[in-house]
Amino acid sequence: VLHQLLAETERKLGNVEESLFENRTRLEIEPPEGHHRIYAEMAEIELARGSRDQARLYAEEALKRKPDYEPAKKVLEALK
Repeated sequence: VLHQLLAETERKLGNVEESLFENRTRLEIEPPEGHHRIYAEMAEIELARGSRDQARLYAEEALKRKPDYEPAKKVLEALK
């Protein structure tokens, strides 16, 4: 929960690298059942900063883990 809060706070403050770092930490310590959410969040961050290729990779990873996850679908739709 701590890393999730840190990731959200850093994102709101515009500290993209720090937010991504906290999300990568979450991938290492949180159960895999929630990884689709983390990858989708990372995709949204990358999309917002214009890193389209990385956004696509993260969104696709989220959808591999949960094919019907709407936030990841929205990122891919925005990339069209």
